[in-house]
Amino acid sequence: MKISFPIKFIFTIFICINFLTASAQDVIDEDFLDNIELNAKDLWAEALPAFNVTAVPEKYKNESAVIF
Repeated sequence: MKISFPIKFIFTIFICINFLTASAQDVIDEDFLDNIELNAKDLWAEALPAFNVTAVPEKYKNESAVIF
């Protein structure tokens, strides 16, 4: 049984793509997750600022909705 060149080429590309996507998950390990958690701790601890403006500015009084 002889397999044509385009079939071999497509099969080779398919195998290469599957290998690359499967090996991409090797980067994430416990140490990497610990580093991310340690670096993000300061960001999660920050309090969001409250809205300072509670009144509607005069130029938007006649508008039905204002989206910022």
